[in-house]
Amino acid sequence: MNPEVIKASLVHTFLKQPRFCSLQVEDKTVKGGLKWFNLKEVNLDNYLIVPNLDINNIESPDKFVEDYVSNLSKTGIKMPLPMWDIHLLNLKTTGAESVTVFRVHHSLGDGISLMSLFVACTRKISNPNEPPTIPMVKKVNPSKSSEGFWGKFIKLWLAILLFWNTLVDVSMFIATSLSLLNDTKTPLKGPLSQSRRFVRRSTINDVMLAVTEAGLSRYLNRKYGVLVT
Repeated sequence: MNPEVIKASLVHTFLKQPRFCSLQVEDKTVKGGLKWFNLKEVNLDNYLIVPNLDINNIESPDKFVEDYVSNLSKTGIKMPLPMWDIHLLNLKTTGAESVTVFRVHHSLGDGISLMSLFVACTRKISNPNEPPTIPMVKKVNPSKSSEGFWGKFIKLWLAILLFWNTLVDVSMFIATSLSLLNDTKTPLKGPLSQSRRFVRRSTINDVMLAVTEAGLSRYLNRKYGVLVT
């Protein structure tokens, strides 16, 4: 990755977004005690970080990236600067020729908007003037006329289950927020000050992740607390 090319792209993408060029300053006259202050100029050298890597002494590039991100999470973003930075790791891993680490404060945007903005900064290898296209799977909707009584009944039943599960989850969330319920104490639940480790995976099956998470949650609740159905 060429830092100068990326800088030129950031001028027309990130720096066009007001909050990427703004600071949060204290102001007791506004709600929350903070307000946004727009900077006239932003020096991209403060936000685009390219560490000097000794590639020959890195045994496992994948583990190095995980360690780098974990160590990065232990440091905070400096308040006197707009709260974001980009780290370019010109290191070939199992799934990529190089790695970009994008660290940003959540006040600048949610995950979907930030990823959309990040994708807008990239271009195709085959055509550097075009943004990348994300493949989409077109779902074939069955004809309504082919739905019989049982098809409509199943849809209605699934809608009722969705409504009920949502109601239960919201109720439990409110009860937990009001300290009426507490999370089950397990070996996986440590203090907030305990460091966390980020594990990077290039491909994740969301269905298998959900099934694994549900199974692990039930196992921990059954062994260390009350099983929640």
